[in-house]
Amino acid sequence: MAETAKIAEIANKASNEIFSVFGWERRPPRDRNWPCVTELHKKDTHPSDVAFCYDDPVDHSTVFFTTDLKSYAKQTISQDKIKTALRSLAMSAECAAKASHWRDLYVNPAQNYRVRGLLFVYNHDGEFDLNFGTWIKDATSASIKLRRPVKVHVLGPKEIRYLFTIANDIKRERGTDRNLPDAIDCSFFYPDLVRVRVKSNYCKAATIELLTGPWQILRYENAGKDGSRHGHYVYYAGDGSQPEEFKYIFDYLFRHQLIRPKENISIRMAQGCDSAKLNFEHAKEQYILDFVPYVPRVDFEQRLSVITFSRVDTVIQKFCDLDLGLE
Repeated sequence: MAETAKIAEIANKASNEIFSVFGWERRPPRDRNWPCVTELHKKDTHPSDVAFCYDDPVDHSTVFFTTDLKSYAKQTISQDKIKTALRSLAMSAECAAKASHWRDLYVNPAQNYRVRGLLFVYNHDGEFDLNFGTWIKDATSASIKLRRPVKVHVLGPKEIRYLFTIANDIKRERGTDRNLPDAIDCSFFYPDLVRVRVKSNYCKAATIELLTGPWQILRYENAGKDGSRHGHYVYYAGDGSQPEEFKYIFDYLFRHQLIRPKENISIRMAQGCDSAKLNFEHAKEQYILDFVPYVPRVDFEQRLSVITFSRVDTVIQKFCDLDLGLE
Protein backbone atom coordinates (compact mmCIF):
# COMPACT_ATOMS: atom_id res chain seq x y z
CA MET A 1 0.00 0.00 0.00
CA ALA A 2 2.82 2.42 0.85
CA GLU A 3 4.48 1.79 -2.53
CA THR A 4 1.17 2.34 -4.35
CA ALA A 5 0.58 5.56 -2.44
CA LYS A 6 4.02 6.89 -3.37
CA ILE A 7 3.47 6.12 -7.07
CA ALA A 8 0.11 7.89 -6.95
CA GLU A 9 1.77 10.90 -5.33
CA ILE A 10 4.15 11.10 -8.31
CA ALA A 11 1.24 11.90 -10.66
CA ASN A 12 -0.11 14.42 -8.18
CA LYS A 13 3.21 16.27 -8.01
CA ALA A 14 3.70 16.13 -11.78
CA SER A 15 0.27 17.60 -12.49
CA ASN A 16 0.76 20.42 -10.00
CA GLU A 17 4.18 21.38 -11.42
CA ILE A 18 2.69 21.59 -14.92
CA PHE A 19 -0.66 23.28 -14.35
CA SER A 20 0.59 25.86 -11.86
CA VAL A 21 2.65 27.41 -14.68
CA PHE A 22 -0.38 27.55 -16.97
CA GLY A 23 -2.57 29.45 -14.54
CA TRP A 24 -4.72 26.57 -13.26
CA GLU A 25 -5.93 26.75 -9.68
CA ARG A 26 -5.82 23.64 -7.56
CA ARG A 27 -8.77 23.42 -5.18
CA PRO A 28 -8.67 21.53 -1.89
CA PRO A 29 -9.46 18.94 -0.65
CA ARG A 30 -7.61 16.06 -2.33
CA ASP A 31 -8.53 12.38 -2.62
CA ARG A 32 -12.21 12.61 -1.74
CA ASN A 33 -15.08 10.24 -2.39
CA TRP A 34 -18.50 11.86 -2.66
CA PRO A 35 -22.02 10.44 -3.11
CA CYS A 36 -23.24 9.34 -6.54
CA VAL A 37 -26.52 11.05 -7.54
CA THR A 38 -27.25 9.13 -10.76
CA GLU A 39 -29.13 5.88 -10.24
CA LEU A 40 -28.02 4.42 -13.59
CA HIS A 41 -24.42 4.44 -12.40
CA LYS A 42 -25.22 1.86 -9.71
CA LYS A 43 -22.51 3.27 -7.46
CA ASP A 44 -22.47 4.60 -3.93
CA THR A 45 -19.67 7.13 -4.46
CA HIS A 46 -17.31 8.65 -7.04
CA PRO A 47 -13.67 9.69 -6.47
CA SER A 48 -11.93 12.98 -7.17
CA ASP A 49 -8.15 12.75 -6.82
CA VAL A 50 -7.88 16.52 -7.21
CA ALA A 51 -9.96 19.38 -8.62
CA PHE A 52 -8.44 22.01 -10.92
CA CYS A 53 -10.14 25.10 -12.29
CA TYR A 54 -9.57 28.18 -14.45
CA ASP A 55 -11.60 31.02 -15.94
CA ASP A 56 -12.49 30.15 -19.52
CA PRO A 57 -12.42 33.19 -21.86
CA VAL A 58 -14.51 31.43 -24.52
CA ASP A 59 -17.65 30.34 -22.65
CA HIS A 60 -17.27 33.02 -19.92
CA SER A 61 -17.45 30.57 -17.04
CA THR A 62 -15.13 28.83 -14.60
CA VAL A 63 -14.24 25.35 -15.80
CA PHE A 64 -13.68 22.73 -13.09
CA PHE A 65 -12.07 19.35 -13.63
CA THR A 66 -12.73 16.32 -11.48
CA THR A 67 -9.36 14.73 -12.11
CA ASP A 68 -8.20 11.13 -12.13
CA LEU A 69 -4.43 11.01 -11.69
CA LYS A 70 -2.73 7.86 -12.98
CA SER A 71 0.97 7.02 -12.72
CA TYR A 72 2.21 3.96 -14.61
CA ALA A 73 5.53 2.42 -15.51
CA LYS A 74 5.91 1.47 -19.19
CA GLN A 75 5.08 -2.19 -18.62
CA THR A 76 1.94 -1.48 -16.58
CA ILE A 77 0.12 0.89 -18.98
CA SER A 78 -2.56 -0.98 -20.90
CA GLN A 79 -5.50 -0.11 -23.12
CA ASP A 80 -7.92 -1.97 -20.84
CA LYS A 81 -6.79 0.05 -17.82
CA ILE A 82 -7.27 3.30 -19.73
CA LYS A 83 -10.77 2.34 -20.88
CA THR A 84 -11.73 1.35 -17.34
CA ALA A 85 -10.44 4.67 -16.01
CA LEU A 86 -12.37 6.58 -18.70
CA ARG A 87 -15.63 4.80 -17.86
CA SER A 88 -15.22 5.68 -14.21
CA LEU A 89 -14.27 9.27 -15.02
CA ALA A 90 -17.22 9.74 -17.40
CA MET A 91 -19.62 8.81 -14.60
CA SER A 92 -17.74 10.97 -12.10
CA ALA A 93 -17.91 14.03 -14.37
CA GLU A 94 -21.60 13.49 -15.06
CA CYS A 95 -22.41 13.33 -11.37
CA ALA A 96 -20.08 16.16 -10.32
CA ALA A 97 -21.96 18.55 -12.60
CA LYS A 98 -25.14 18.10 -10.56
CA ALA A 99 -24.02 16.79 -7.16
CA SER A 100 -24.44 19.32 -4.35
CA HIS A 101 -21.83 17.53 -2.25
CA TRP A 102 -19.16 17.93 -4.96
CA ARG A 103 -20.16 21.57 -5.41
CA ASP A 104 -19.89 22.19 -1.67
CA LEU A 105 -16.41 20.65 -1.64
CA TYR A 106 -14.86 22.63 -4.49
CA VAL A 107 -16.97 25.49 -5.87
CA ASN A 108 -17.41 29.06 -4.69
CA PRO A 109 -21.22 29.61 -4.53
CA ALA A 110 -20.88 32.84 -6.51
CA GLN A 111 -19.21 31.16 -9.49
CA ASN A 112 -20.81 30.40 -12.82
CA TYR A 113 -19.18 27.05 -13.42
CA ARG A 114 -19.06 23.93 -15.58
CA VAL A 115 -17.58 20.54 -14.67
CA ARG A 116 -15.55 18.26 -16.92
CA GLY A 117 -13.45 15.17 -16.40
CA LEU A 118 -9.66 15.02 -16.80
CA LEU A 119 -7.67 11.79 -17.04
CA PHE A 120 -3.99 12.51 -16.41
CA VAL A 121 -1.89 9.49 -17.41
CA TYR A 122 1.71 9.98 -16.32
CA ASN A 123 4.51 7.58 -17.27
CA HIS A 124 6.81 7.83 -14.27
CA ASP A 125 9.74 5.87 -15.73
CA GLY A 126 9.77 7.98 -18.92
CA GLU A 127 10.02 4.93 -21.19
CA PHE A 128 6.53 4.67 -22.74
CA ASP A 129 6.91 4.99 -26.52
CA LEU A 130 3.69 3.53 -27.97
CA ASN A 131 1.00 5.56 -29.74
CA PHE A 132 -1.25 6.33 -26.80
CA GLY A 133 -3.58 8.33 -29.06
CA THR A 134 -4.78 5.20 -30.87
CA TRP A 135 -6.00 3.80 -27.56
CA ILE A 136 -8.06 6.91 -26.93
CA LYS A 137 -9.58 6.91 -30.42
CA ASP A 138 -10.69 3.35 -29.85
CA ALA A 139 -12.43 4.38 -26.61
CA THR A 140 -15.65 5.65 -28.18
CA SER A 141 -18.31 7.56 -26.26
CA ALA A 142 -20.51 4.46 -26.32
CA SER A 143 -17.79 2.13 -25.05
CA ILE A 144 -17.03 4.30 -22.03
CA LYS A 145 -20.70 5.23 -21.54
CA LEU A 146 -20.04 8.95 -21.99
CA ARG A 147 -23.33 10.80 -22.28
CA ARG A 148 -23.93 14.29 -23.64
CA PRO A 149 -23.22 17.00 -22.63
CA VAL A 150 -20.48 15.52 -20.42
CA LYS A 151 -16.93 16.34 -21.52
CA VAL A 152 -13.86 14.27 -20.65
CA HIS A 153 -10.29 15.22 -21.59
CA VAL A 154 -7.24 12.95 -21.65
CA LEU A 155 -3.59 13.90 -21.29
CA GLY A 156 -1.32 10.96 -22.13
CA PRO A 157 2.43 10.49 -21.65
CA LYS A 158 3.41 12.37 -24.83
CA GLU A 159 1.21 15.39 -24.09
CA ILE A 160 2.39 15.51 -20.48
CA ARG A 161 6.04 15.37 -21.55
CA TYR A 162 5.45 18.25 -23.98
CA LEU A 163 3.61 20.38 -21.41
CA PHE A 164 6.23 19.76 -18.76
CA THR A 165 8.94 20.79 -21.24
CA ILE A 166 7.09 24.03 -22.03
CA ALA A 167 6.42 24.74 -18.35
CA ASN A 168 10.09 24.14 -17.56
CA ASP A 169 11.16 26.50 -20.37
CA ILE A 170 8.88 29.24 -19.07
CA LYS A 171 10.30 28.89 -15.55
CA ARG A 172 13.88 28.84 -16.87
CA GLU A 173 13.29 31.94 -19.03
CA ARG A 174 12.24 33.75 -15.85
CA GLY A 175 15.72 33.17 -14.49
CA THR A 176 18.64 35.51 -14.09
CA ASP A 177 18.42 37.13 -17.54
CA ARG A 178 14.71 37.85 -17.09
CA ASN A 179 13.89 36.88 -20.68
CA LEU A 180 10.38 36.39 -19.32
CA PRO A 181 8.90 38.39 -16.46
CA ASP A 182 6.91 36.95 -13.57
CA ALA A 183 3.46 35.48 -14.21
CA ILE A 184 1.72 38.76 -13.36
CA ASP A 185 3.17 40.26 -16.57
CA CYS A 186 2.38 37.24 -18.78
CA SER A 187 -0.84 36.04 -20.39
CA PHE A 188 -2.01 33.61 -23.07
CA PHE A 189 -3.46 34.76 -26.38
CA TYR A 190 -7.00 33.84 -27.50
CA PRO A 191 -8.36 35.03 -30.85
CA ASP A 192 -11.98 35.92 -31.41
CA LEU A 193 -13.75 33.05 -33.16
CA VAL A 194 -16.13 33.19 -36.13
CA ARG A 195 -19.28 32.98 -34.01
CA VAL A 196 -17.84 33.55 -30.56
CA ARG A 197 -16.18 36.58 -29.01
CA VAL A 198 -13.78 35.86 -26.19
CA LYS A 199 -13.97 37.71 -22.89
CA SER A 200 -10.45 39.00 -23.46
CA ASN A 201 -7.78 38.27 -26.05
CA TYR A 202 -5.23 37.81 -23.26
CA CYS A 203 -5.96 35.67 -20.21
CA LYS A 204 -3.87 34.36 -17.33
CA ALA A 205 -4.82 30.70 -17.75
CA ALA A 206 -4.20 28.36 -20.68
CA THR A 207 -7.33 26.31 -21.31
CA ILE A 208 -7.22 22.58 -21.95
CA GLU A 209 -8.11 23.30 -25.58
CA LEU A 210 -5.15 25.66 -25.89
CA LEU A 211 -2.75 23.23 -24.21
CA THR A 212 -3.72 20.41 -26.57
CA GLY A 213 -3.76 22.62 -29.67
CA PRO A 214 -0.99 23.04 -32.27
CA TRP A 215 0.58 26.00 -30.46
CA GLN A 216 0.38 28.10 -27.32
CA ILE A 217 1.10 31.84 -27.51
CA LEU A 218 2.42 33.54 -24.38
CA ARG A 219 2.37 37.36 -24.28
CA TYR A 220 4.92 39.05 -22.01
CA GLU A 221 5.53 42.62 -20.93
CA ASN A 222 8.23 44.32 -18.84
CA ALA A 223 10.84 41.65 -19.55
CA GLY A 224 14.59 42.09 -19.34
CA LYS A 225 16.64 43.46 -16.49
CA ASP A 226 15.42 46.96 -17.29
CA GLY A 227 11.82 45.88 -17.99
CA SER A 228 11.88 47.30 -21.51
CA ARG A 229 11.12 44.23 -23.63
CA HIS A 230 7.69 43.08 -24.82
CA GLY A 231 6.64 40.35 -27.20
CA HIS A 232 5.33 36.80 -27.64
CA TYR A 233 6.60 33.26 -27.22
CA VAL A 234 4.92 30.87 -29.68
CA TYR A 235 5.32 27.30 -28.43
CA TYR A 236 4.77 25.06 -31.45
CA ALA A 237 4.01 21.36 -30.97
CA GLY A 238 4.75 20.27 -34.56
CA ASP A 239 8.02 18.91 -35.90
CA GLY A 240 8.74 21.62 -38.50
CA SER A 241 9.50 19.10 -41.24
CA GLN A 242 7.88 21.32 -43.90
CA PRO A 243 8.29 25.09 -44.56
CA GLU A 244 4.50 25.29 -44.96
CA GLU A 245 4.11 24.74 -41.21
CA PHE A 246 5.92 27.98 -40.47
CA LYS A 247 4.18 29.87 -43.27
CA TYR A 248 0.88 28.91 -41.65
CA ILE A 249 2.12 30.33 -38.34
CA PHE A 250 3.21 33.54 -40.09
CA ASP A 251 -0.30 33.83 -41.57
CA TYR A 252 -1.80 33.42 -38.11
CA LEU A 253 0.46 36.08 -36.59
CA PHE A 254 -0.27 38.60 -39.36
CA ARG A 255 -4.02 37.89 -39.36
CA HIS A 256 -4.29 38.56 -35.63
CA GLN A 257 -1.93 41.55 -35.79
CA LEU A 258 0.58 40.08 -33.36
CA ILE A 259 3.56 41.34 -35.36
CA ARG A 260 4.21 44.77 -33.89
CA PRO A 261 7.04 47.31 -34.10
CA LYS A 262 9.80 46.86 -31.51
CA GLU A 263 8.34 43.59 -30.23
CA ASN A 264 9.96 40.19 -30.72
CA ILE A 265 8.26 36.88 -31.49
CA SER A 266 10.10 33.67 -30.66
CA ILE A 267 8.81 30.44 -32.23
CA ARG A 268 9.94 27.81 -29.76
CA MET A 269 9.94 24.09 -30.56
CA ALA A 270 10.31 21.19 -28.18
CA GLN A 271 9.68 18.48 -30.78
CA GLY A 272 11.37 19.93 -33.85
CA CYS A 273 13.07 17.69 -36.42
CA ASP A 274 16.72 18.18 -37.37
CA SER A 275 15.80 20.38 -40.35
CA ALA A 276 13.25 22.54 -38.50
CA LYS A 277 15.44 25.66 -38.30
CA LEU A 278 16.42 25.35 -41.98
CA ASN A 279 12.75 24.98 -42.94
CA PHE A 280 11.94 28.04 -40.82
CA GLU A 281 14.45 30.11 -42.82
CA HIS A 282 13.14 28.72 -46.12
CA ALA A 283 9.61 29.58 -45.03
CA LYS A 284 10.62 33.19 -44.44
CA GLU A 285 12.16 33.43 -47.91
CA GLN A 286 9.11 31.86 -49.58
CA TYR A 287 6.71 34.00 -47.59
CA ILE A 288 8.43 37.20 -48.72
CA LEU A 289 8.28 36.09 -52.37
CA ASP A 290 4.61 35.12 -52.00
CA PHE A 291 3.55 38.55 -50.78
CA VAL A 292 6.19 40.90 -52.17
CA PRO A 293 7.33 39.38 -55.50
CA TYR A 294 8.92 42.65 -56.58
CA VAL A 295 11.86 44.61 -55.21
CA PRO A 296 12.55 46.36 -52.92
CA ARG A 297 11.31 44.09 -50.13
CA VAL A 298 13.07 45.82 -47.24
CA ASP A 299 9.96 46.88 -45.30
CA PHE A 300 8.37 43.43 -45.40
CA GLU A 301 11.67 41.73 -44.55
CA GLN A 302 11.99 43.99 -41.52
CA ARG A 303 8.52 43.01 -40.33
CA LEU A 304 9.40 39.33 -40.61
CA SER A 305 12.79 39.85 -38.96
CA VAL A 306 11.17 40.15 -35.52
CA ILE A 307 10.24 36.43 -35.74
CA THR A 308 13.03 34.14 -34.54
CA PHE A 309 13.43 30.40 -34.05
CA SER A 310 14.53 28.62 -30.88
CA ARG A 311 14.72 25.00 -29.82
CA VAL A 312 13.51 24.03 -26.38
CA ASP A 313 15.34 21.18 -24.66
CA THR A 314 12.95 18.28 -24.08
CA VAL A 315 12.72 17.44 -20.40
CA ILE A 316 11.73 13.98 -19.22
CA GLN A 317 10.20 14.45 -15.81
CA LYS A 318 11.08 11.76 -13.28
CA PHE A 319 10.38 11.72 -9.58
CA CYS A 320 12.01 9.37 -7.10
CA ASP A 321 9.39 7.60 -5.00
CA LEU A 322 11.89 7.32 -2.14
CA ASP A 323 12.35 11.11 -2.13
CA LEU A 324 8.59 11.59 -2.06
CA GLY A 325 8.31 9.22 0.83
CA LEU A 326 10.80 11.34 2.80
CA GLU A 327 9.00 14.65 2.14
